[in-house]
Amino acid sequence: MLSAAVIAGYCVWIASAQSALTIENLRPTFGSPGPERPVAGVFPGDTYYLSFDLKGVKVDSTGTGKVRLETEASDAAGNRVFRMDSGESVVVNALGGESVHSHLRLELGPKTAPGKYKLKVTATDIGSKASASKDSEIEVLPPAFAIVRVSSGVDQNLASTGSVFGLGQALYLGFAVVGFQTDAATKHPKLRFEMKVKSNGAVVSTATQVGEVNASQQEKVPAGAQMIPGRFLLPLSKVGQYTVEVTATDLVNQKVAGPVSFQFHVVSPK
Repeated sequence: MLSAAVIAGYCVWIASAQSALTIENLRPTFGSPGPERPVAGVFPGDTYYLSFDLKGVKVDSTGTGKVRLETEASDAAGNRVFRMDSGESVVVNALGGESVHSHLRLELGPKTAPGKYKLKVTATDIGSKASASKDSEIEVLPPAFAIVRVSSGVDQNLASTGSVFGLGQALYLGFAVVGFQTDAATKHPKLRFEMKVKSNGAVVSTATQVGEVNASQQEKVPAGAQMIPGRFLLPLSKVGQYTVEVTATDLVNQKVAGPVSFQFHVVSPK
């Protein structure tokens, strides 16, 4: 059973009223808005984002409209295992444009059954009563040592995620690992996190974190913890397009997870 919560997120720009509602540019992302996520399997414990654009929402004279999102998930046999109605959400035409950015977010519980699931997103324009639907597919992999919940943002709390950053800003890279082992003697995990940043295929920056949690550091990992977070800070000192790769190593059994990668851009504010 999918253990999930769906959150409909809306930015504050939307087009003038149009007669038809469409869902466009549906794609997996790391956060929303965030860098595109490679189409691949997802591990239990991960957070899965589907980002998309809603085009043709009807707005009133103040530039305000309302939409509703419904999400359904079905297993390979066609059985519905999850449904969520977001309720009415307000959208505002602040800058003008043709679409509003939106997303759904799935929180996969640690006991989510492996297999392929069909996701159906239905958007309804409350003002015009028009609706549109779009299908997608997600494959949940068997539990394993894995990197999950990857996101990139401009603040350390990762409240604002994205894939385009300004020169002089810092990129905060957040993630977590699941499926790790514990040392037989200390009963605690020992992990190494590595980050590589590449430009045109060449490595331009690296960083490593080694976290050995032993009996004297029990407060860092509570007994029975199933997920451990990691984080890197990357100052952005040069304009360009980059690829970041994150790898995790379980030093107890030498298993490696990743690399998980995505692209981001650094632009000049001038």
